[in-house]
Amino acid sequence: MKLDTSGQAAIVDAIMFMTIMLIASAVVIGATGFNRTTVQDSSTLQQYARDFSTTVLKTELSGLAYDGPNGETVNLGNSSRSISQLLCDEAMILGNGPSDYDFTEYNGETLRACNLIIRPGLGFAISCNGDSIFISDGPSCMEELPPTRSASQFEISPDSINDVIIIIFVWVV
Repeated sequence: MKLDTSGQAAIVDAIMFMTIMLIASAVVIGATGFNRTTVQDSSTLQQYARDFSTTVLKTELSGLAYDGPNGETVNLGNSSRSISQLLCDEAMILGNGPSDYDFTEYNGETLRACNLIIRPGLGFAISCNGDSIFISDGPSCMEELPPTRSASQFEISPDSINDVIIIIFVWVV
């Protein structure tokens, strides 16, 4: 009995062809960046700004401190507080008139947390009550923000008298 090897050769050829096509497809997909998520158009950027803002404001930090007007350190302890609560507290302190409080380290922790959350290729800034609180590792004030940006605004009422307006800007770098 003689076996026909042409069928086996066809199967081997088909397997080799599929292997080469899979490798070629992987190279093409990898080169085009198909697996990377990009935020280019304004509607996608606006949606990401809303999502990023919600995530940032709900993020909790602990072990924070700031410097009081007499140089004393005001320690918030190890209890966790959301970034929105921290921004409201800072805005309320600064809103009560001229202040010698120093929130540099306090805002630095917020900046570090945001840098861990933001998608690569995007920039961000947090503005609270105008320029009274401005947190960003790029622009130093609202006037320096790029013209093509998206924003998400939140109004929080920590007490019955004052409102705190937090705006989070996101742009493509």
